Amino acid sequence: MPEGVPPLNVTSRRQFLAGSAAALGLGGLT
Repeated sequence: MPEGVPPLNVTSRRQFLAGSAAALGLGGLT
């Protein structure tokens, strides 16, 4: 990945991290 990545990529990465955190949280609660 180049240094000048578009903001959209940052949003996608943030959503992915949020999804992973949610999945881990739900997995821990279940």
